[in-house]
Amino acid sequence: MIDELLKPASDDDLRKFANGYSGIQWYRNIAAELLRRREADRWIPVSERLPEFNESVLIISKKGSQWVAAIDKELGWMDNIEGYIDNDITHWRPLPEPPEST
Repeated sequence: MIDELLKPASDDDLRKFANGYSGIQWYRNIAAELLRRREADRWIPVSERLPEFNESVLIISKKGSQWVAAIDKELGWMDNIEGYIDNDITHWRPLPEPPEST
């Protein structure tokens, strides 16, 4: 029984809580925050969705190369060093939050 309580909640369970499936608002808020964090901490396929234009994100190509880049509305994927990136980009993920003091 304890193992069942300690196993991570599934995304479906968290969505049910976040959408008001069960009781107390506090639990719903926690479930919504956990979903937000899971989304921020995963590679998102470009076939699923793209980041906002000009939002810096981490990208990865079919060959496994990684860059920090953004999508330009007219030019496509761009980085700050070489400009246009002419590779097959498969996934992207948000950059982590910067440290509080730099």
